[in-house]
Amino acid sequence: MALYGYHPPSTTSYLREGYKVQAVKYQIRHQQQLLKHLKDNLTLEHNRMKQQPDQHRSKRSFNVGD
Repeated sequence: MALYGYHPPSTTSYLREGYKVQAVKYQIRHQQQLLKHLKDNLTLEHNRMKQQPDQHRSKRSFNVGD
């Protein structure tokens, strides 16, 4: 949920064999590679942002009456 609480639109694979125009095949492949690169970067940044506050946390347990 990267856009204000909404799920991102799904991307389908448009890469099929048999395109008559080579430029279309290249453009679609390039777009899919770019999307994969963006998703990978988002995952890395998400993990990095989560690790920062987790470094300062410690596990604590409390008993009744504490």
